[in-house]
Amino acid sequence: WREVTVTLGKVGSTIDGLMERSRAIDVKIEEFEHIRAGSDNAVRKLTSSSFTQFVISALVLLIAVGGAAINFNLIALPMSEMVGGGSYIGPYKTSSIAAMVIIMVEAAMGLYLMEALRITNLFPVIGSMNDKMRMRMIIVTFGILFILASVEASLAYMRDQIASDMQALRNALAAGDLPASSQSLIPTVGQMVMGFILPFALTFVAIPLESFISSSRTVLGLALQGFLRSLSFVLRLAGNIVRGLGEVILALYDVCIFPALWIERQVRVKSRGHDLNSTGERIR
Repeated sequence: WREVTVTLGKVGSTIDGLMERSRAIDVKIEEFEHIRAGSDNAVRKLTSSSFTQFVISALVLLIAVGGAAINFNLIALPMSEMVGGGSYIGPYKTSSIAAMVIIMVEAAMGLYLMEALRITNLFPVIGSMNDKMRMRMIIVTFGILFILASVEASLAYMRDQIASDMQALRNALAAGDLPASSQSLIPTVGQMVMGFILPFALTFVAIPLESFISSSRTVLGLALQGFLRSLSFVLRLAGNIVRGLGEVILALYDVCIFPALWIERQVRVKSRGHDLNSTGERIR
Protein backbone atom coordinates (compact mmCIF):
# COMPACT_ATOMS: atom_id res chain seq x y z
CA TRP A 1 0.00 0.00 0.00
CA ARG A 2 2.91 2.35 0.70
CA GLU A 3 4.31 1.71 -2.81
CA VAL A 4 0.88 2.22 -4.31
CA THR A 5 0.54 5.51 -2.42
CA VAL A 6 3.91 6.70 -3.75
CA THR A 7 3.00 5.65 -7.27
CA LEU A 8 -0.36 7.41 -7.05
CA GLY A 9 1.39 10.54 -5.82
CA LYS A 10 3.72 10.46 -8.83
CA VAL A 11 0.75 9.91 -11.13
CA GLY A 12 -1.08 12.83 -9.50
CA SER A 13 1.89 15.17 -9.94
CA THR A 14 2.24 14.07 -13.57
CA ILE A 15 -1.45 14.71 -14.20
CA ASP A 16 -1.16 18.15 -12.58
CA GLY A 17 1.77 18.93 -14.88
CA LEU A 18 -0.24 17.76 -17.88
CA MET A 19 -3.15 19.97 -16.82
CA GLU A 20 -0.89 23.01 -16.54
CA ARG A 21 0.62 22.30 -19.94
CA SER A 22 -2.83 21.79 -21.45
CA ARG A 23 -3.97 25.13 -20.06
CA ALA A 24 -0.88 26.80 -21.55
CA ILE A 25 -1.60 25.08 -24.88
CA ASP A 26 -5.21 26.29 -24.74
CA VAL A 27 -4.00 29.85 -24.22
CA LYS A 28 -1.59 29.57 -27.15
CA ILE A 29 -4.29 28.05 -29.37
CA GLU A 30 -6.64 30.89 -28.46
CA GLU A 31 -3.97 33.44 -29.32
CA PHE A 32 -3.36 31.64 -32.61
CA GLU A 33 -7.07 31.73 -33.43
CA HIS A 34 -7.14 35.48 -32.72
CA ILE A 35 -4.12 35.93 -34.98
CA ARG A 36 -5.78 33.96 -37.77
CA ALA A 37 -8.97 35.97 -37.35
CA GLY A 38 -6.93 39.19 -37.58
CA SER A 39 -8.38 40.81 -34.47
CA ASP A 40 -7.12 44.23 -33.43
CA ASN A 41 -5.86 42.97 -30.08
CA ALA A 42 -3.73 40.27 -31.70
CA VAL A 43 -2.35 42.71 -34.25
CA ARG A 44 -1.42 45.17 -31.50
CA LYS A 45 0.32 42.42 -29.51
CA LEU A 46 2.28 41.23 -32.52
CA THR A 47 3.23 44.79 -33.43
CA SER A 48 4.37 45.68 -29.91
CA SER A 49 6.32 42.42 -29.61
CA SER A 50 8.07 42.96 -32.96
CA PHE A 51 8.84 46.58 -32.11
CA THR A 52 10.30 45.56 -28.73
CA GLN A 53 12.49 42.90 -30.33
CA PHE A 54 13.55 45.38 -33.00
CA VAL A 55 14.63 48.01 -30.48
CA ILE A 56 16.45 45.55 -28.19
CA SER A 57 18.26 43.81 -31.05
CA ALA A 58 19.21 47.19 -32.56
CA LEU A 59 20.74 48.28 -29.24
CA VAL A 60 22.69 45.02 -28.97
CA LEU A 61 23.90 45.40 -32.56
CA LEU A 62 25.06 48.94 -31.77
CA ILE A 63 27.04 47.57 -28.84
CA ALA A 64 28.51 44.94 -31.18
CA VAL A 65 29.46 47.67 -33.67
CA GLY A 66 31.30 49.46 -30.85
CA GLY A 67 33.15 46.24 -30.02
CA ALA A 68 34.03 45.79 -33.70
CA ALA A 69 35.37 49.36 -33.80
CA ILE A 70 37.60 48.68 -30.78
CA ASN A 71 38.75 45.46 -32.41
CA PHE A 72 39.53 47.37 -35.60
CA ASN A 73 41.64 49.91 -33.72
CA LEU A 74 43.56 47.09 -32.05
CA ILE A 75 44.71 45.50 -35.31
CA ALA A 76 44.73 48.37 -37.84
CA LEU A 77 48.13 49.77 -36.79
CA PRO A 78 50.08 46.48 -36.72
CA MET A 79 48.50 45.43 -40.03
CA SER A 80 50.41 48.32 -41.62
CA GLU A 81 53.63 46.46 -40.77
CA MET A 82 52.34 43.33 -42.51
CA VAL A 83 50.78 44.73 -45.69
CA GLY A 84 52.66 48.02 -45.86
CA GLY A 85 51.66 51.35 -44.42
CA GLY A 86 52.09 53.31 -47.66
CA SER A 87 49.90 51.18 -49.95
CA TYR A 88 46.34 52.22 -50.77
CA ILE A 89 43.32 50.59 -52.36
CA GLY A 90 41.46 53.54 -53.74
CA PRO A 91 41.24 56.26 -51.08
CA TYR A 92 41.66 53.78 -48.19
CA LYS A 93 44.77 52.26 -46.67
CA THR A 94 45.42 48.61 -47.38
CA SER A 95 46.03 47.97 -43.68
CA SER A 96 42.60 49.32 -42.76
CA ILE A 97 40.90 47.20 -45.42
CA ALA A 98 42.84 44.10 -44.27
CA ALA A 99 41.80 44.69 -40.65
CA MET A 100 38.18 45.13 -41.72
CA VAL A 101 38.33 41.92 -43.76
CA ILE A 102 39.65 39.99 -40.75
CA ILE A 103 36.82 41.30 -38.57
CA MET A 104 34.22 40.43 -41.23
CA VAL A 105 35.65 36.90 -41.59
CA GLU A 106 35.44 36.49 -37.81
CA ALA A 107 31.81 37.62 -37.85
CA ALA A 108 31.04 35.19 -40.68
CA MET A 109 32.71 32.29 -38.87
CA GLY A 110 30.78 33.15 -35.71
CA LEU A 111 27.54 33.21 -37.69
CA TYR A 112 28.31 29.81 -39.22
CA LEU A 113 29.17 28.44 -35.78
CA MET A 114 25.85 29.60 -34.36
CA GLU A 115 24.06 28.08 -37.35
CA ALA A 116 25.88 24.76 -36.92
CA LEU A 117 24.95 24.73 -33.22
CA ARG A 118 21.31 25.38 -34.28
CA ILE A 119 21.11 28.42 -32.04
CA THR A 120 20.09 30.59 -34.99
CA ASN A 121 18.27 29.71 -38.20
CA LEU A 122 19.36 32.27 -40.76
CA PHE A 123 20.66 29.59 -43.15
CA PRO A 124 18.32 26.57 -43.14
CA VAL A 125 20.80 24.58 -45.25
CA ILE A 126 23.27 24.47 -42.36
CA GLY A 127 20.60 23.52 -39.83
CA SER A 128 19.33 20.68 -42.03
CA MET A 129 22.72 18.94 -42.15
CA ASN A 130 23.19 15.65 -40.38
CA ASP A 131 24.95 15.56 -37.03
CA LYS A 132 28.25 14.36 -38.46
CA MET A 133 28.50 17.21 -40.97
CA ARG A 134 27.41 19.75 -38.38
CA MET A 135 30.07 18.52 -35.96
CA ARG A 136 32.71 18.87 -38.65
CA MET A 137 31.51 22.37 -39.42
CA ILE A 138 31.56 23.28 -35.73
CA ILE A 139 35.14 22.06 -35.40
CA VAL A 140 36.27 23.89 -38.56
CA THR A 141 34.60 27.20 -37.72
CA PHE A 142 35.77 27.10 -34.11
CA GLY A 143 39.30 26.31 -35.26
CA ILE A 144 39.29 29.25 -37.68
CA LEU A 145 37.94 31.53 -34.94
CA PHE A 146 40.63 30.33 -32.54
CA ILE A 147 43.36 30.95 -35.12
CA LEU A 148 42.03 34.43 -35.94
CA ALA A 149 41.74 35.25 -32.22
CA SER A 150 45.36 34.16 -31.72
CA VAL A 151 46.42 36.31 -34.69
CA GLU A 152 44.58 39.28 -33.20
CA ALA A 153 46.27 38.73 -29.84
CA SER A 154 49.69 38.78 -31.53
CA LEU A 155 48.69 41.87 -33.53
CA ALA A 156 47.61 43.57 -30.31
CA TYR A 157 51.05 42.78 -28.84
CA MET A 158 52.67 44.23 -31.97
CA ARG A 159 50.49 47.31 -31.69
CA ASP A 160 51.70 47.96 -28.16
CA GLN A 161 55.31 47.55 -29.25
CA ILE A 162 54.85 49.84 -32.25
CA ALA A 163 53.08 52.46 -30.15
CA SER A 164 55.85 52.40 -27.52
CA ASP A 165 58.53 52.69 -30.22
CA MET A 166 56.74 55.62 -31.85
CA GLN A 167 56.37 57.35 -28.48
CA ALA A 168 60.04 56.80 -27.70
CA LEU A 169 60.96 58.23 -31.11
CA ARG A 170 58.83 61.32 -30.50
CA ASN A 171 60.41 61.84 -27.09
CA ALA A 172 63.87 61.40 -28.59
CA LEU A 173 63.17 63.91 -31.34
CA ALA A 174 61.73 66.36 -28.82
CA ALA A 175 64.43 66.04 -26.14
CA GLY A 176 67.39 65.13 -28.31
CA ASP A 177 68.23 61.86 -26.56
CA LEU A 178 66.59 58.43 -26.28
CA PRO A 179 64.94 57.97 -22.88
CA ALA A 180 64.96 54.67 -21.06
CA SER A 181 61.91 52.49 -21.65
CA SER A 182 60.09 51.64 -18.43
CA GLN A 183 56.72 50.47 -19.63
CA SER A 184 54.44 48.16 -17.65
CA LEU A 185 53.24 44.86 -19.07
CA ILE A 186 49.66 45.40 -17.88
CA PRO A 187 48.49 47.38 -20.96
CA THR A 188 50.16 44.84 -23.26
CA VAL A 189 48.50 41.89 -21.54
CA GLY A 190 45.16 43.73 -21.52
CA GLN A 191 45.35 44.41 -25.25
CA MET A 192 46.27 40.80 -25.97
CA VAL A 193 43.36 39.53 -23.88
CA MET A 194 40.96 41.92 -25.62
CA GLY A 195 42.27 40.88 -29.03
CA PHE A 196 41.69 37.22 -28.13
CA ILE A 197 38.27 37.63 -26.48
CA LEU A 198 36.58 40.07 -28.88
CA PRO A 199 36.33 37.63 -31.84
CA PHE A 200 34.50 35.10 -29.64
CA ALA A 201 32.31 37.86 -28.21
CA LEU A 202 31.36 38.99 -31.71
CA THR A 203 30.23 35.42 -32.41
CA PHE A 204 27.07 35.97 -30.36
CA VAL A 205 26.04 38.87 -32.61
CA ALA A 206 24.23 36.27 -34.73
CA ILE A 207 21.47 35.99 -32.10
CA PRO A 208 20.37 39.67 -32.09
CA LEU A 209 20.99 39.79 -35.84
CA GLU A 210 18.38 37.08 -36.42
CA SER A 211 15.93 38.84 -34.10
CA PHE A 212 16.60 42.16 -35.86
CA ILE A 213 15.99 40.68 -39.31
CA SER A 214 12.80 38.85 -38.27
CA SER A 215 11.33 41.88 -36.50
CA SER A 216 12.44 44.43 -39.09
CA ARG A 217 9.87 43.08 -41.56
CA THR A 218 7.00 44.07 -39.30
CA VAL A 219 8.59 47.36 -38.27
CA LEU A 220 9.45 48.32 -41.86
CA GLY A 221 5.93 47.38 -42.94
CA LEU A 222 4.46 49.62 -40.25
CA ALA A 223 6.85 52.43 -41.19
CA LEU A 224 5.90 52.08 -44.87
CA GLN A 225 2.23 52.05 -43.94
CA GLY A 226 2.65 55.21 -41.87
CA PHE A 227 4.59 56.86 -44.70
CA LEU A 228 1.90 56.03 -47.25
CA ARG A 229 -0.83 57.32 -44.93
CA SER A 230 1.10 60.53 -44.34
CA LEU A 231 1.70 60.88 -48.08
CA SER A 232 -1.98 60.36 -48.84
CA PHE A 233 -2.91 62.97 -46.19
CA VAL A 234 -0.43 65.46 -47.63
CA LEU A 235 -1.63 64.87 -51.20
CA ARG A 236 -5.27 65.13 -50.14
CA LEU A 237 -4.53 68.35 -48.26
CA ALA A 238 -2.62 69.74 -51.25
CA GLY A 239 -5.51 68.82 -53.56
CA ASN A 240 -8.03 70.57 -51.33
CA ILE A 241 -5.78 73.62 -51.07
CA VAL A 242 -5.35 73.79 -54.86
CA ARG A 243 -9.07 73.38 -55.42
CA GLY A 244 -9.92 76.09 -52.88
CA LEU A 245 -7.24 78.33 -54.36
CA GLY A 246 -8.74 77.81 -57.81
CA GLU A 247 -12.18 78.81 -56.53
CA VAL A 248 -10.71 81.89 -54.84
CA ILE A 249 -8.86 82.87 -58.03
CA LEU A 250 -12.05 82.40 -60.06
CA ALA A 251 -13.99 84.60 -57.62
CA LEU A 252 -11.27 87.27 -57.77
CA TYR A 253 -11.35 87.07 -61.55
CA ASP A 254 -15.12 87.60 -61.50
CA VAL A 255 -14.72 90.58 -59.19
CA CYS A 256 -12.00 92.08 -61.40
CA ILE A 257 -13.80 91.47 -64.70
CA PHE A 258 -17.25 92.65 -63.50
CA PRO A 259 -16.61 96.42 -64.00
CA ALA A 260 -15.27 95.88 -67.50
CA LEU A 261 -18.24 93.69 -68.43
CA TRP A 262 -20.68 96.24 -66.96
CA ILE A 263 -19.08 99.07 -68.93
CA GLU A 264 -19.14 96.96 -72.12
CA ARG A 265 -22.81 96.19 -71.56
CA GLN A 266 -23.68 99.83 -71.05
CA VAL A 267 -21.76 100.80 -74.17
CA ARG A 268 -23.58 98.14 -76.20
CA VAL A 269 -26.97 99.27 -74.88
CA LYS A 270 -26.24 102.89 -75.77
CA SER A 271 -24.93 101.99 -79.20
CA ARG A 272 -27.99 99.82 -79.86
CA GLY A 273 -30.31 102.68 -78.81
CA HIS A 274 -28.46 105.07 -81.07
CA ASP A 275 -28.82 102.69 -84.03
CA LEU A 276 -32.56 102.33 -83.40
CA ASN A 277 -33.03 106.11 -83.36
CA SER A 278 -31.10 106.57 -86.59
CA THR A 279 -33.12 103.83 -88.27
CA GLY A 280 -36.43 105.41 -87.24
CA GLU A 281 -35.44 108.82 -88.60
CA ARG A 282 -34.56 107.24 -91.97
CA ILE A 283 -37.96 105.51 -92.17
CA ARG A 284 -39.74 108.80 -91.53
